[in-house]
Amino acid sequence: MRILKLPVEIDDKIVLEYLGYKDSAKAPFDVLGRVEKCIKKSLDIIESRVCYDKLKFDVDLAARRLIFPNGEFFSGDYVVKKLAKADYLILAVATIGKQIERLSTECFSKGHVLDALIFDCIGNVALDSLMAAFWSALTLDAKRRGFGVTNFISPGQNVWDIREQAVIFKLIDPLSIGVRLNESLMMSPEKSLAVVCGVGKKIKTAGETISCDECGMENCSYKKKNGQARQVKIYVYFGNEKKQILARQGENLFEILTKNNLNIPGSCGGKHTCGKCKVKIKTKNQLSIMEEERHFLNEHDIKNHIRLACFCDVNSDMAVFVPQTNPAKILVKSEGIRKDSFCFNPRIKRANIATEPPSIDDQRDDLTKLKHVLGAKHLKVPVKVLKELPEVMRKSDFDISGVIRGNELLSMSNSHGSDMYGVAVDIGTTTLVAYLVDMATGQQKGVYSCLNPQRIYGADVISRINHTIEADGGLERLNNLMIKEINAIIEYFCNEYNMAREHIYEMTFVGNTTMIHLLLGVSCKGIASAPYNPAFLKSFEIKAKELGIKINPEGYIITLPLISGFIGGDTIGCILASRMYADDKISLLFDIGTNGEMVIGNKQNMLACSTAAGPALEGANITFGTGGIEGAIDSVDFGEDVLYTTINDADPIGICGSGVIDIIAQLLRYGIIDNTGKFKSKQELENINHLIRERLIDFNGIKAFLIDEKSGICFTQRDIREVQLAKAAIYAGIKILTDEMGVSFDEINKVFLAGGFGNYINVKNAAAIGLIPRELQNKVIPIGNGAGIGAINTLISHEELKATQLIKDKIEYIELSTTPSFEKIFINSMSFNYCL
Repeated sequence: MRILKLPVEIDDKIVLEYLGYKDSAKAPFDVLGRVEKCIKKSLDIIESRVCYDKLKFDVDLAARRLIFPNGEFFSGDYVVKKLAKADYLILAVATIGKQIERLSTECFSKGHVLDALIFDCIGNVALDSLMAAFWSALTLDAKRRGFGVTNFISPGQNVWDIREQAVIFKLIDPLSIGVRLNESLMMSPEKSLAVVCGVGKKIKTAGETISCDECGMENCSYKKKNGQARQVKIYVYFGNEKKQILARQGENLFEILTKNNLNIPGSCGGKHTCGKCKVKIKTKNQLSIMEEERHFLNEHDIKNHIRLACFCDVNSDMAVFVPQTNPAKILVKSEGIRKDSFCFNPRIKRANIATEPPSIDDQRDDLTKLKHVLGAKHLKVPVKVLKELPEVMRKSDFDISGVIRGNELLSMSNSHGSDMYGVAVDIGTTTLVAYLVDMATGQQKGVYSCLNPQRIYGADVISRINHTIEADGGLERLNNLMIKEINAIIEYFCNEYNMAREHIYEMTFVGNTTMIHLLLGVSCKGIASAPYNPAFLKSFEIKAKELGIKINPEGYIITLPLISGFIGGDTIGCILASRMYADDKISLLFDIGTNGEMVIGNKQNMLACSTAAGPALEGANITFGTGGIEGAIDSVDFGEDVLYTTINDADPIGICGSGVIDIIAQLLRYGIIDNTGKFKSKQELENINHLIRERLIDFNGIKAFLIDEKSGICFTQRDIREVQLAKAAIYAGIKILTDEMGVSFDEINKVFLAGGFGNYINVKNAAAIGLIPRELQNKVIPIGNGAGIGAINTLISHEELKATQLIKDKIEYIELSTTPSFEKIFINSMSFNYCL
């Protein structure tokens, strides 16, 4: 491998063109001065270097691969067609160093946006100049030897898979010039470029370094006169982090941000209906605001350059500031955990294995001796562990410690330590909750919760299924988001508790049927329409490495069995946690969440159904709704005036589910809405406190009730209708289940309220709005995150895992859409027939 240090030239006219001034003579005088000053400063700090190597290769036309001597390869029709005739390939990584990037970041942090953009443009021009100098050196050398050179191509260009950028980094050593590639395939420093070109006697030297002629985008708006494409750049700031994104002119900002795995607020998938993807934008050219977008913005938003990302098309370089929120921890109450009701018996166990050292009299191999000591004739040993066996045994004087799962040896060490962990994960449509468990003791060591990263593509499962059907690569995108978040959770646990990811040997997952399909990367489009048929319902035990989950490479992922297209392993986890499946008396369990699953029954039999409750009770589809995160309004009491609390006592950012229920109950209690849910006029409310009455406002042409004056957070007539739909669906589901079971409300012994939302709900207020039947109000037992408790139980007890299949076999699923009485009960349950 070779390293070149090449000079670069920075043309101020090209810098101005990158800034958007196609005619440099028309650039403002102060901009010209700043460009000149920044160029002068940049020339002193640029560290332009290229590392490259010449590599021979073989062509496999059938497999569409260019194969290198070490077995690595490039693949695809595009790259084979482009390079197959070459005698050898040049693989290179070029960089101008990190100092320009540092200056740009410093300027942004100080509010000097123009200087920051200038330095960034200078970096682009310098990198272009470096590539041109490198190209010139290559073509000159090739010409002397009678060879031609193709133009440069890069992974991610045209249809060449960007993931093959990692192949370049394996075949040469970019670290030698200080360039790294992260898991997201982004290079650091940012002003770096990985390229490949072909050199050979059958090659005609290309007329330019990088060609746009092969690109299928005939109307690409930023092709330069010399054929190269001008890149539009977006500088995204979230918290203390900065990310630079390349975008096509005219591309939608929401799609750009989500495509680059930036978690922005939102719940409609960019369909212009939720109004939550607010970002702050700074750009040279003012973006126009459509009337439809104004519906979601107030004057304060517009004055402070707040826009909805889904309405913004990118036409020039810009800075985007994404608001940051901190996920609130989900409380898991202990009522659902009954350790005396099951045996602690994890599948993961540690064994100390002492074997006799080799001798002339005992020439048995190491593996045979190990199996003999364990009394496991049919012990399975993965190849990775087998490779480690001889060295580990001899380093430990043939007294090793092994981690065993069933009849499989997962790992070995020469230490008799006890570090064995498992993680139980509840994948909710809205929230993910993970629990770190010590597998040696069964004790919970840590908990972590966050919003489901898929939520940006829709608040409900149907929206996400539709995304997998309608969007190119939609299923892979949602799967990757989930795997990335799970790996981030694992990394958090490892950092927080000073442990190695290799010491995590098993993970259990619960979730609704769609979430589990997306976790495994399996198509769930059959669930979207009748007869709502999923790809599978069985439980799975899968090696973590098959899914890209970064625990011990021999560790396992377990998913609980599913019940139907809309009732999944999370419901089975709740049933397991409540123990209702082992009780003689009738119990009712329901999870007030996006899907509204509910179960009634006892040890003899159980009935289950799922209602289209929608996400309103989790803060979605509410004008100022939000999940249970820091700053969410979680309780409301009008009293003399409107009083509320927020999660972690932070400034209010929106209303979560428990706050939604309290608001409806208070509006009913004070007679501000009638039993149909309609707001009364101020004239009809002359007898109530004027401080409360004056909170009746008009919000973008819709009647609303103001909750917080400073932020403008209010609750609209449309929000009330969303809650009515949700509560009617849940009430109708409960009524049909009791009718099908042939029991009255009086005959129900216990009502288990599951879900993180159930920890905070005011049961009295839930009964007041008709979400819970009044007759059941005093029978409610919140079990916290029952699904998560079930996941923990199955992690630390093999008997509990086997019980999940027994529960599945005992449940009869009722499809409400085909139940004749559902529609009538649903419609009758829409109104508020009683209040506090």
